[in-house]
Parts: sequence; structure tokens; C-alpha cells
Amino acid sequence: MTTAQPVQKPRLTADLISTMIWTVLAALVSIAVGLLFWKLGADFTILALKWFARGLGISQDGWGWYIVPLLFSAIELAAWKKRKELTQRVLILARSMTALDMGSTAFGVFLAIVTNYLVMLGVVNPSQAVYGVALVVAGAAGWAVTLYPERLVLDGVIQIYLIGKSVYLIWKGGK
Repeated sequence: MTTAQPVQKPRLTADLISTMIWTVLAALVSIAVGLLFWKLGADFTILALKWFARGLGISQDGWGWYIVPLLFSAIELAAWKKRKELTQRVLILARSMTALDMGSTAFGVFLAIVTNYLVMLGVVNPSQAVYGVALVVAGAAGWAVTLYPERLVLDGVIQIYLIGKSVYLIWKGGK
């Protein structure tokens, strides 16, 4: 027969504090990288939206254009974290918004490539192959900056929250 060992209360040791600090720093870098790539994707989405809006006489100035990428991100994050709890119609809406976000970002990247980057590289009369490569690059960039940045930010924030909660519970004696 074994005797029950008393349960040790968690303690903040030097190793644990060091691990927490490095994890928080890694989470902060994750958040910074995520925000940087989100901004990049938002700028390409806005470039595409402004291209469409130009024919409608809509103002091309102001920070109001960032409302659309922010709404895309909010819907994508909510649908990603709560996808098992959402109704079919809301899931369709979220997937449609994600597709619209990805498509507008890819189109913005394509516009940037064919209207600016090729010119900067000295390409005057691009061939169909160059447009094809630009389309593939734009599609890959649209996919990468649509689905990844928000998750980096969210995961970093969750990691920092969990570490903060752990420190709080240890200080409170595990209660």
C-alpha cells in the first residue's frame, strides 16, 4: 500500500520564469509579424478595392478603406475559432468573405505586379508567360496573407493570456 504524497503547489522557479519570458517574447514577435503581414495584405486588398471604386467616383483617400480588411479579419477569426458552433448559413457567409478577401488581395498583388513592379524591373512589353507568373505569385501571396496573419496574432495573444493566467494562479496559490 502506498501513501498519498501531498500535492505540491506550483512555484515560480527561475527556470519557469525564464521559459515564460522567452515564450512571451516569441508570442510578441508572432504578433508583430502577424500585424506586419496583415497590413501588407490589407494594403493589397485596398489597392484592388480602390481600382474597382475608381470608376464609381468614390474617394480614394483616408483610413476608412481599412474598415473592409478589418471586417474580413473579424469574420475570418470568429468563424475559425467558433466554426463548430456556427449555423450552415453563417459558415457559408464566413467562407465567402474569406474567398472575397483572398481574391481581392490576390487581385491587388496582381495589379501591383503588372502596373508597378514590372515597370520598375524594366519590363516594357510583358509576354503572356510573365502575366501567368504574376497571376501565380499573386494567388500564392493572396493565400498566404489572407489566412496566416490573423492566426499568428490570435495565437500570440492567447499564449500571452495563458502565461499571465498561470502566473496569476501561482501567485494566488492555485485557487
